[in-house]
Amino acid sequence: MLTARGLDARREGDTAFQRLDAHLAWTHRDATVYLDATNIGDSHPTDVSGRPAAGRALSLGLRLTR
Repeated sequence: MLTARGLDARREGDTAFQRLDAHLAWTHRDATVYLDATNIGDSHPTDVSGRPAAGRALSLGLRLTR
């Protein structure tokens, strides 16, 4: 399964920015392997406090269910 989320935004008094996140998961029996990619384009908007938002990140995980 692949899901993606895109954002094109502009906060008042700031420049426009784009953000793309994706989630890829593969399940077999009781195990799910997943990869999350956030801020794929490495945009650097400021958050509400005026600090730069987090940059690009990747997470790889394994979820076991019974």
